[in-house]
Amino acid sequence: MCPGSPKSAGGKTVCPTIYLADESESGPIGRKPLGQSASSPHCCSSPVNNREWPTTYSAVVSPYSIWPSPVVLLGSEKQGHGGCAVVNWTLFPNYFVGGEMFKNIWRHLKKDRKIQFGPLALAFKFERSVSVTRNKKAHFKYASVRHQDWINNRDETVRIELNEQMGNSSLTPAAGSELALIVGVGPGFGYALARKLAKEGIAVVLASRNAKRLDDLVSEIQSAGGFACAYGCDATSEASVVDLFTKVSATHGVPQLVVYSLQSFGPGTVMDIELPAFEEGWKHNCLGSFLVARSAARLMHRAGRGSIILVGSTSSILGRAGHLNLAVGKFGQRALAQVLARELWPAGVHVAHLLIDADIREDNTDDEAGTSSDPQQIAETVFTLHRQPKTAWSSEMDIRPWNEQFWEHC
Repeated sequence: MCPGSPKSAGGKTVCPTIYLADESESGPIGRKPLGQSASSPHCCSSPVNNREWPTTYSAVVSPYSIWPSPVVLLGSEKQGHGGCAVVNWTLFPNYFVGGEMFKNIWRHLKKDRKIQFGPLALAFKFERSVSVTRNKKAHFKYASVRHQDWINNRDETVRIELNEQMGNSSLTPAAGSELALIVGVGPGFGYALARKLAKEGIAVVLASRNAKRLDDLVSEIQSAGGFACAYGCDATSEASVVDLFTKVSATHGVPQLVVYSLQSFGPGTVMDIELPAFEEGWKHNCLGSFLVARSAARLMHRAGRGSIILVGSTSSILGRAGHLNLAVGKFGQRALAQVLARELWPAGVHVAHLLIDADIREDNTDDEAGTSSDPQQIAETVFTLHRQPKTAWSSEMDIRPWNEQFWEHC
């Protein structure tokens, strides 16, 4: 059959219409349909106007009427029956092909679509798929065994002192029974926070789309006597976040600390930014924090304790030119933290917004004279927020290097 998915009409296979575009010219070769070759079910023949076609050319195909935009294919021809050009077609994503035409095609495909079905409507759009590490049952089972062994093997003299007078938000009597979940773990701050919490005797669960890249960090923490494991999660997907919290709580227990530290930014002015790019920034900077905080709140509210810390930036309070994609989401995340604090504090759950007004180093270089922040010291601040006494909780904290100009970063 021809490339694309054929439709059936009266029991006969109908090939979708294909139009040629000569890549050696500035524009398409009119609207010349390409018929199906009877000699080969995988090729199409094209004696259109007896034209000598180029060796390599592209075509666009609309297999369904609901597709307002075509799919991009590349074809290479060879001599066929009757002197006709026989084309072997291969489907390519448009970003492999290049050219303004294909960019426009992809831009059009990403728009929201609706198909009416009486009082209902099917809404859909095309987007690049997101690769997320699969969390197999065996992985959770193995992590559960490792976690329990780690707790059992810890020296009983190593404990977190429970000071009821201070009213720690983390009401756990022993090291090893406390659990932290970090969503969004990257070099620099994310790695430093995981190491800090593990050093304090807290079991650490790391969540990232690509959990495999965290294997070295997990091994490092395990080798140092701590506990860590990593799971795949797309923070912008409700199903993925709910599944993560359900399995983590069943495997390791309810987290006492949840930190959301994802940030996404693509520069651009309001007039230039397209809707898919705007939505992408909002999803990572706001929607993801809502999904993670909501799942954490539901567990912690029943337990009557815990800390939820949302990590923001300068764009959480300042909308600067060219930073719309970051500011809109971070403004929303800050609002979320304020609402959650008012709703959850009375239940014993500490919610705080940490605003980092600085560049964060991603290595271990000593840059005291520079204006970047040490990720280890920021991790200390997060731990301090988690350990704040109930009578002196912070709802928001902003931090920056001593020699940094205020509100100079995004």
